[in-house]
Amino acid sequence: MTEQNSSNVKTVNQHAYYRTFDAKDRNSVTTICDKVPAGSLVLDLGAGSGIIGKYLSTEKKCTVDGIDINLEQVEHAACYRKIQSANLEAQLISELISDQYDIIICADLLEHLRNPQQLLVQLKDYLKQDGRIILSVPNVAHIGLVCDLIEGAFEYRSEGLLDNTHVRFFTRHSLKNLLSESGLGIKTIEEIELDPRETEFNSHPYGFSPELMHLLISRADALTYQFIIEASFDDEIAENLVEEKHTETLSPVSLSYSVQLFWRTENEEYDTQQSVTAVGRIGKEIQQFELKIPEMGHPCSALRLGVADRPGYTRIETIKLCNASGAVVWEWDGNADTLLSLGSRQEIEIADLRDSQSGVVVLVGTEDSYFELPVPTNLLEEISSGGSLQLTQSFPMSADYLALTPRLSELTRLQVEQIDELKKLVALRDSELVVRDATIKAHQSSPEEREQLIIDQQHQIEELKHLSELQAQQIQEREQLIDERDKWLIEKQDRAERQYEKMEELELLMKQHNIDITRRTSNVEFREQSIDQQLQIRDDSINSLTAEIGELEKQLEHHMSLQFWLQRPFVFLRDTLLNKLQ
Repeated sequence: MTEQNSSNVKTVNQHAYYRTFDAKDRNSVTTICDKVPAGSLVLDLGAGSGIIGKYLSTEKKCTVDGIDINLEQVEHAACYRKIQSANLEAQLISELISDQYDIIICADLLEHLRNPQQLLVQLKDYLKQDGRIILSVPNVAHIGLVCDLIEGAFEYRSEGLLDNTHVRFFTRHSLKNLLSESGLGIKTIEEIELDPRETEFNSHPYGFSPELMHLLISRADALTYQFIIEASFDDEIAENLVEEKHTETLSPVSLSYSVQLFWRTENEEYDTQQSVTAVGRIGKEIQQFELKIPEMGHPCSALRLGVADRPGYTRIETIKLCNASGAVVWEWDGNADTLLSLGSRQEIEIADLRDSQSGVVVLVGTEDSYFELPVPTNLLEEISSGGSLQLTQSFPMSADYLALTPRLSELTRLQVEQIDELKKLVALRDSELVVRDATIKAHQSSPEEREQLIIDQQHQIEELKHLSELQAQQIQEREQLIDERDKWLIEKQDRAERQYEKMEELELLMKQHNIDITRRTSNVEFREQSIDQQLQIRDDSINSLTAEIGELEKQLEHHMSLQFWLQRPFVFLRDTLLNKLQ
């Protein structure tokens, strides 16, 4: 990674891969420094600008040694006990250091090495028994890069995930394999997450169709920009990792939806910067979410919940609000009227369930539907220092099902009106019967009138029977419509499950393809190393022959000079005799 000065970072917000230190920010540098105990003996490999060494030596009183290929970029070299320039691929660690360290830091280093395993295996001899290696490695599966690939772009840059100097690329899976094959066991792994709009990439999923956007955002590590890993040479952990990689599968591609919780303090508006999102799966009947609430700095005054980012029906069973220690400070009583008591909601309807099921049914009208939680102000203040919202609900049915809503609503309205009319007719007939009974009693002396009254009553009874049959028929028709709707929902769910199974098969094929590519890459690297070794042997032979030829040339020059001086007296005598004869 190309290191940059912290002053430049303040003016360029999207350059998230620069190494800077801000105690209030959570980036790779602050996360690494938080993991180093005060007073440790530290080796900083790939020191870069030296910002890590400066913080550890000045703030945590650590003793820090550093190695970097280019010492000109190390701005804080004075903070290191000793710092030296070296190419970690060309030189052995044993030629550079002799101490054993509590912590060895490889911050944004492995992606610059053609054979990072060759470096990692050497570190075992220079790490104390309980020592740790802390690494930060970029994630090539970040959604920003994936979206660029979808758009047909793979452009190297001066910094970021596609830094011009990167020669290796890692995902969580390939990084874990590298560490386990190097004998390292992972103790902790953390993610530095960034929205694609906060990175160097121009493409992001918000410009794609909603279906593709949800598919991309639901992928494992979609928002992970960097991995921060603590590892040690623990044979047992490394052995378990080797066993796991044979059974480990990538997260399945599935249709998903998101739940979002907003919070605000007094005199503030709701903002996406003050929200947290959890991803749920379409097709899973009951799902539990825990939405973490960070420390706010000011008393919390309101919470707003969006139970789904797509139109449809969902069922909420429980809502609990917990403080930072995990204690429940507020719990919903299960009534729809309670959730609607504040009246602050958008495109959402809530109704109690009248059957044996618990909770309420919620009709979500748009992607931005929400309602404000009726939590008392004094209880909201208890989560100002952090907490969580625990939510249990079903997945939202697709918006296609909303096509049934107007039809069913209209049929229900008509049936209710007809039943009300029937009730009125029954009441009217009852009152008429009472009058007729009184009339019969009053005219008992007239058999003809009594007989006529009986006939009229029979007609009325027949009419009531007819009305009752009509009512029963309408109820049966309504039940048939409901059965048809349920069958439709089941068929839709079956189709979704079949599609999910096909996606799983595709995912397995993709994984096998990636394994084949990895093996081929390893074979190519092995052949390159073998060729390099043969070339090195040939170069050494040529250098040896060149040296021998030089030595022979020197000896020849020496012999030539001796022969010249030996012949010189004879030449002098010959010239003298010739002069005398003349």
